[in-house]
Amino acid sequence: MISPLLARRDAAQAALDAFLGQPFAWGQADCVRLAACVLNHHGRPTDLNRAGKWHSALTARRALKRLGYAGLGAAVDGQGLPRIGHAFHLVGDLVGLPAPEGWDVSLGVALGNGRVLAFSPHDNLGGVLEPGPEDILACWRVNPWPQP
Repeated sequence: MISPLLARRDAAQAALDAFLGQPFAWGQADCVRLAACVLNHHGRPTDLNRAGKWHSALTARRALKRLGYAGLGAAVDGQGLPRIGHAFHLVGDLVGLPAPEGWDVSLGVALGNGRVLAFSPHDNLGGVLEPGPEDILACWRVNPWPQP
């Protein structure tokens, strides 16, 4: 069995391999698919992949609503992930960042040393950002499933 820290590293690396440099595309390369990649890598069940297809902000909101979530933060809460203080996040945890108007958060993956893989608001590419503490709106602990 792989150690939990190595599993976290591998999940973060899988997200980097899949999304780094990718242009943002609703339903294909967006923050929900990024979060689902990490959860899937950990073998955690998630309903984010069952939201259906979306191709725009409007259809993404409808997909979340079909699952019963008012926003992305509630959707991550609905995956059974505990919220943690931003000072306690580890590699592979999910991070809520400022989002475009109409969204509560944008999701990213903690990479360590203050870095987060997320879609940049400046160029809409998957990239490594270094948000300040004031830009981290929420964090969720992602442990491998099932937990030991």
